[in-house]
Amino acid sequence: MLEDLIGEAAKGNPDSFEALYERLSAKTFLFIRARTRTREDALDVLQETFVEFWKSLGRFHFVSEPALYAFLYTLASRRISRQYRKRFWQMEQQREEQFDDVEDILTDEDAEEMRADARYMLLKLTSLPKQDEEVLRLRYIAGLPFRDIAALTGESENTLKVRHHRALLKLRELYRYGTR
Repeated sequence: MLEDLIGEAAKGNPDSFEALYERLSAKTFLFIRARTRTREDALDVLQETFVEFWKSLGRFHFVSEPALYAFLYTLASRRISRQYRKRFWQMEQQREEQFDDVEDILTDEDAEEMRADARYMLLKLTSLPKQDEEVLRLRYIAGLPFRDIAALTGESENTLKVRHHRALLKLRELYRYGTR
């Protein structure tokens, strides 16, 4: 069924592409939403991902549904990376503003130390292997339960829980023995 829809959409049939979108967009949106700051950002990336998918249909060869999702996730990941690069400085500004209320209570030295600790932890997080970093980001930054992370990544909950535990141990080691 998917292979037929892809073939028809590649020939320029908009109804087939619309059917593909209806079938694939919800799961792709969940993948994107876990990696973006806002729902609007996720919708923008979803739209850009499917535009790119439409353009690449002539070169795409259907193998299986998981391979199709992997392809869509790769397209989405590229779009998310571009979005991150564009908004990096905006995000840095927002992080700084998060501490504004706290700074009224804390001394300047305390607030600066908290900012330094947050930057340090984010730096250490990015030094983990990508799979470990992804699990921790989805769990703690996106706030997703293991069940949802499993649905997004296609891995079992048990595998993710083990990876999560090991990633926390690695992060603890990096923090304990890392240099500031």
